[in-house]
Amino acid sequence: MKRFLKKLFSIRISELIVLVVFIPSLWALSNNQNINLSVTILPPQDPQITTITVYPDLKALSISGEAIYNTQLMWLEDQEVGEAIELTIDTGGHYVAALDNSSQLTSVGTHKVIAWTTIEQDEVILLESNVLTYSIDEKFNVALDSISRDDVTLLTDSITEDEFKDLQDKYQLSVLSPSEYERLKYQRLYYEKMRPWFTVFRWIIYIIVLVFVPYLLISRWRRKKAQHKSFWSIGKGIYFQHGQPK
Repeated sequence: MKRFLKKLFSIRISELIVLVVFIPSLWALSNNQNINLSVTILPPQDPQITTITVYPDLKALSISGEAIYNTQLMWLEDQEVGEAIELTIDTGGHYVAALDNSSQLTSVGTHKVIAWTTIEQDEVILLESNVLTYSIDEKFNVALDSISRDDVTLLTDSITEDEFKDLQDKYQLSVLSPSEYERLKYQRLYYEKMRPWFTVFRWIIYIIVLVFVPYLLISRWRRKKAQHKSFWSIGKGIYFQHGQPK
């Protein structure tokens, strides 16, 4: 076994063979993670909460905003009351969460809402919005906190029950059960924890590529020069170190 391993580790492989195998694989990897490779130029865009609209007649409200990743699932999580809403971003990159008394997001008290979604390539990238903090009193008056007022517009409007239901249907809104919310919460926490490691892993790959490819080219040039051969001359390709190709 020792002799076999020694023989195995003495095998050399032509640098051109390594490049022929390595570069197409790298191209395919890059082509399949076009969003990831563009992170260094244009980072993935987080969704935004832009408007909260109050409908006093229905004692309901809607939270709306923008997200460029259309037709994807999005979640609005109220971290204060412990509830999440699931909906779908429309084809124009907008979303509206129409919330009635079936959701705790319309209950009396303080609410801290964040919208988030994910984009999936070779890894899952978590995208989170600005935080919306608002309070509702016994008369269903809604007030924004000082920080949210800088980013979110508060409106009051009227809407019929049918129009309100149409909004819920259009964005496929549903209120998650407590067990579904717990799973979603831990899923988001996992993405948050892993996000730095994905970035580190991606940069390790880039560094390996930037170092390894020039190393192979220089190694081949030096070896062929020592053999008084052209850089492009093809030998046996795979051989043992003590048995150099003729």
